[in-house]
Amino acid sequence: MLKEIQIVLWFLFVFVFALFYKLSLRSGCIFSCMPIAEQFLMQEDVVSQSRSIIFVETTDRLEPPPLVSCSVESAARIYRDRPVVFFMKGLNNSTWLDSNSTYTAFSLLSTMKNVFIFPFQMETLFQETPLLPWYHKVRGNVFEQDLK
Repeated sequence: MLKEIQIVLWFLFVFVFALFYKLSLRSGCIFSCMPIAEQFLMQEDVVSQSRSIIFVETTDRLEPPPLVSCSVESAARIYRDRPVVFFMKGLNNSTWLDSNSTYTAFSLLSTMKNVFIFPFQMETLFQETPLLPWYHKVRGNVFEQDLK
């Protein structure tokens, strides 16, 4: 009977220790932590923070290369207090990626709370700049070459 009580107490200790460890990972809250509601953040909300770290993938790939994924992951782990924004040209607004994605990079990066993945829209980037006419001209030439 004493052995069973010791085992139960040991499991209880491990559970409580794991709970305190998990709570301590959240910016210093141990006793006064309230659950934070997951909110849908817009691109402007994240980028407007002055301490953001930004990565840009300018190819049309949907799966980033391992080196890029490693760089984003490293930045997110080292700078836990900063949002890490990853813009990808291959994404569009209708692409849905989550932690169960078939792409290994997205399944890893989407589990990190400070990583935000957005589509990279060149049109929006060049809007209200002198580069917008140049972008339309270059984009038109690329589409004409693809049609030939």
